[in-house]
Amino acid sequence: MPVYAFLLFVTFSVAKDTLPLPPPVKEEDVIRSYPETMPYPAVCDSIVPTDQYNCSNELIRHIIYKNLRWPGPDVCVEGMAVISFLVCESGELENFKVVRDPGAGTGEEALRLVKLMAQQTSPWVPGTRGQERKPVEMQYHVPVKFRLE
Repeated sequence: MPVYAFLLFVTFSVAKDTLPLPPPVKEEDVIRSYPETMPYPAVCDSIVPTDQYNCSNELIRHIIYKNLRWPGPDVCVEGMAVISFLVCESGELENFKVVRDPGAGTGEEALRLVKLMAQQTSPWVPGTRGQERKPVEMQYHVPVKFRLE
């Protein structure tokens, strides 16, 4: 029995040494998804920086739930749709897409609401990175809850 264990160990060691090394990672290939400051609607720019996050969340929530239309009278689906979009370095919003769709038209309605929110809150102040506060692109996700009451 000890002979078999030794042979398996030797076989594993040899196989591990024959694998090629991965190429080195270049600095420009590194994807950074978290900037030092988050993007927010320019309407919240006059508020104290610590309250800009709350201002943008309240503004987005107000616009979405004020304009929400249930997909249809016979639709009995609950869930959360998630819409993703890109906040560009210029503050423009683009590439809207449904990331999560509970079905029955809720994803399309959530997409309509987020595009409406983008029209009403545009332009945005982009997220920044580094000591020089360089603007960066950032993916932004907005959840829209559908709940029957």
